[in-house]
Amino acid sequence: MNQPAKAAMEGLNELFVLVAHGENDVLTVKRHERQARLLLERQAIAPAFAWLAIGAAAFLQGKRSDSKDAIKAAIRLAPKDEAVLGNASSLFALMGEASLAVQTARQLIETGIDGHGLLGALSTLKKALQLEEAFMIAEKRNAKFDPALAASAARLLEIAAEHAVGPAQRIKMIEVAAAAVFSQGSAIRQASLRHLGGELRFEFYVDESAARCGELNFAIADALCDSFDDPAPEFVTFACRPVSSYHFDGDFIQVKR
Repeated sequence: MNQPAKAAMEGLNELFVLVAHGENDVLTVKRHERQARLLLERQAIAPAFAWLAIGAAAFLQGKRSDSKDAIKAAIRLAPKDEAVLGNASSLFALMGEASLAVQTARQLIETGIDGHGLLGALSTLKKALQLEEAFMIAEKRNAKFDPALAASAARLLEIAAEHAVGPAQRIKMIEVAAAAVFSQGSAIRQASLRHLGGELRFEFYVDESAARCGELNFAIADALCDSFDDPAPEFVTFACRPVSSYHFDGDFIQVKR
């Protein structure tokens, strides 16, 4: 690997470390973004990875639309690359773009990936509340799944059915909640799906105080009630938390070229 390309891959991985930990080192982000754009212009790096870096940098800067466009470009250029698809689906999920996250996770699964890549795709499906699909694929591919969630999956899906909240509506609910956060001028740094006994809670981590998060929670609730006759809080609730309270517990797909 030539030195510019090696430096670019290291920069891309550093960006994803920041994403994974919910951190935002502004100078580091801008430096890696400039590097990616320069190498893209010089054709000194595979363009898919340059666009992926640009997308990750835009996400870290709270530029949701720019991030989506760059990630889509990366996918078009490398439609079967595990690292591109895996990180792309994760970024879409983090910014609340559930439909794009699911679409990309499915694309990743169709490549026949296994191991870490498959678990990442299943995690994305789970975060997008596509529980039936995630469990079906996990069983078919003999993949491990969250034991606590698996144990209560039947009851959770019963609740969803009782409230007529199908897979498509669940995706829309996530997108409505995320849009409410962005409409208030806040940027999402991380997101997680927590299993709380008999219900689920989707948490957005934002660069805001606890008091401001309370205001955002009201905005989310209003948006959900305006958009759906029954937002089914018995099945899933949505909440914002300060990113300072986020603790990373996992790993991410490193880019190696």
